[in-house]
Amino acid sequence: MSEVTFDFKGKNFAVAGASSGIGRQIATDLLNAGANVLALARRKELMDEIYADYAAQVITAKVDVRDQENLDDVLRNFVETKGKFHGSVYVAGVGGGSSLRLFDEERARYVMDVNFFGAIRFLQKLTGAVYVNRNSSHVWITSIAAHCGTQGVAMYGASKGAMLSALRSLAIEISKKKHRLNAVSPGWITTPLTADFSERTGIDESDKYANDRYLLGNDGRPEDVSGAVLFLLSDLARWITGTDVIVDGGYLSS
Repeated sequence: MSEVTFDFKGKNFAVAGASSGIGRQIATDLLNAGANVLALARRKELMDEIYADYAAQVITAKVDVRDQENLDDVLRNFVETKGKFHGSVYVAGVGGGSSLRLFDEERARYVMDVNFFGAIRFLQKLTGAVYVNRNSSHVWITSIAAHCGTQGVAMYGASKGAMLSALRSLAIEISKKKHRLNAVSPGWITTPLTADFSERTGIDESDKYANDRYLLGNDGRPEDVSGAVLFLLSDLARWITGTDVIVDGGYLSS
């Protein structure tokens, strides 16, 4: 049982990438805290099954973050049903592992489009007056790959690094309407995305990171990330913006 509880009753949040892993954990924790959630991903049927017990609080929608017209329709429907948003979480992302010798430009562009440009587009929509309340809070899930080099993840790390670089400037811009933007950078968390990366590249990052650099052990879980996200979404973090919270078991500190 967690010593910290959050009360998000009457609050509305959009979570992009809510069908599995960290996104699923965040959406579920928000729902358990009383929030209404717009759960977005490409697998609507799976989300309908996952969130069946929260029918009164959740709206699920199949969305490709690159499809702006569809995203507008989905956001508009939620606002008409539940009211304007109080914040959002961008978890949607794809891996981009490859060596320099096997560099795939088409895959690299896809990674940047989903991870970086998708986050920008999502924030642009979710900070528009038609969709969001003032004083909203937004969180991007990035990665420690943006902070340190690891073989085979150059494009993934570049996309997450681009997110962090843009975040600092965007936080200034949206602060004029008292909106906040922060990031959470996890270490290696076992999720379908990380499993897919290992399968496609043959690089088992969990083994590579299974060493003394993880001061608290290399057993990071989605709920470790979700706790930091819910804090940043809450009023407890009202004076925090433009920053990156590292959740990595001490990896970058060693």
